[in-house]
Amino acid sequence: MENNSGEANWNNMGQLLRSLVNERIQLVRLQLLKAVAISAGQAASMLVGLFIFFLFALFAALTLAFWLSKVSGSYITGFGATALLVLLVFLLLFVLRKRLFVDPVIKAMIRAHHEQNDEEE
Repeated sequence: MENNSGEANWNNMGQLLRSLVNERIQLVRLQLLKAVAISAGQAASMLVGLFIFFLFALFAALTLAFWLSKVSGSYITGFGATALLVLLVFLLLFVLRKRLFVDPVIKAMIRAHHEQNDEEE
């Protein structure tokens, strides 16, 4: 009788342990899904923002080009000066890309990771 009771306790403990492991796996899956959903949402909103900024920059450059063309009296001069200005901006962004883009993104990711760890504790 005593042997059956001990064996039943071990079986219950095994089932409880399996249930606990399955719940932990499900929790990790849900946390991963949450992280992926947040990242995808942020990426999508960033893409929309970049697209809007691109349209704004495009129309601003066209406006500047036509204005410079009218001031100078030549489309070649107006559009050429605007092209040089846009090229200068791109070169400046390329040179400063680490300071302007890479470092802030890395810091933001580290900060988000620390905030997530603080929430879990």
